[in-house]
Amino acid sequence: MWAGNAEVVADAGAVVAAPRGVPHGYRNDTEQPATALCLHTPAGYENYFREVRAAIARGEEMSEDRLVQFRAKYATRPYPAR
Repeated sequence: MWAGNAEVVADAGAVVAAPRGVPHGYRNDTEQPATALCLHTPAGYENYFREVRAAIARGEEMSEDRLVQFRAKYATRPYPAR
């Protein structure tokens, strides 16, 4: 996970955090499935992920334009790729 200028490699069971307003991202850089528990405060932003997942489950293509629509609804924006 990276947040701001910090980057950490987290093993199973690790806890990491990204402060509100700080650009951040994460990835699973292994061949094994991973599970993450994400807490969002204040409540509501988790619905962004629910809506994206539901759209994918309906077979919608997740194009950049479609993601822009979701991001606008939840006042978020992408950060340049690292």
